[in-house]
Amino acid sequence: MQGILVVNKRQGITSHDCIYILRDLLGIKKIGHSGTLDPMATGVLPMTIGKATRVSSFIQDSEKEYIATIEFGIETDTEDITGNIINRSDKIPTKDEILEILPKFTGVIEQTPPMYSAVRLGGRKLYKIAREGKVVDRPKRKVKIYGLELLGTNPYKVKINCSSGTYVRTLISDIGKSLGTLATMTSLVRTKVGPFTVEKAITIDDLENMTKEEIEEKFYPTEFALRNMPRYNVPKSFFERLINGVKFFDNRMEDGKYSVYCRDEFIGIGEFIDGRLKIKVLR
Repeated sequence: MQGILVVNKRQGITSHDCIYILRDLLGIKKIGHSGTLDPMATGVLPMTIGKATRVSSFIQDSEKEYIATIEFGIETDTEDITGNIINRSDKIPTKDEILEILPKFTGVIEQTPPMYSAVRLGGRKLYKIAREGKVVDRPKRKVKIYGLELLGTNPYKVKINCSSGTYVRTLISDIGKSLGTLATMTSLVRTKVGPFTVEKAITIDDLENMTKEEIEEKFYPTEFALRNMPRYNVPKSFFERLINGVKFFDNRMEDGKYSVYCRDEFIGIGEFIDGRLKIKVLR
């Protein structure tokens, strides 16, 4: 059993909870997810099953889309509504002020990871340090915001298209500060991860009412996650040797990673180095 199952995570459970639930439903231990969603967040959570766990990083690095709601005038210690309010402001920005500031937050920007995050510093996760009541200096990280759109003002709602590693709650907090006020994220829905959309995602409740066979029918093939990777076709005559680990050579090929096929069948992820193809067999 292998493939990619796109779950629509509900609020109140962790991404790891989804792994445990699927392990029970499918009777298989080798399950992972591609990109953590906080318990308060909902939406697209691609789950990788069996050998498909080897493509998790490719999914995780894909562009993501979120819809977030904002409350202006408050700041919390977590940068979202689950935290404790630590500051207040009377200023509520106008729609025109927000529209004017948003372009300044598109493109490559720098973010300071929130204290309540899983980022490691000195071997410790930041949220564990934060729970001790401590605040430490964190190095800034570069992320890319591909698009930022105001969807409404009652409540304030924005759509964000961004790179992997973007903290939406930090983005909202920074936007608030740039507007001369404070801002906190009150809800978050991940609507897209690469090619996977929330419209085609399946809720945990629905999965719990399906048989193992019905769930497996919802799997995307493993190679779907590699759709943007260049394809390389190994000659049909080399099939048996290829799947048995024999190295393949082609001095015409540039160094890099490829989605490898043979006999029109997906074999795995390959990497050419100096004309030699090294492959992770995923069939």
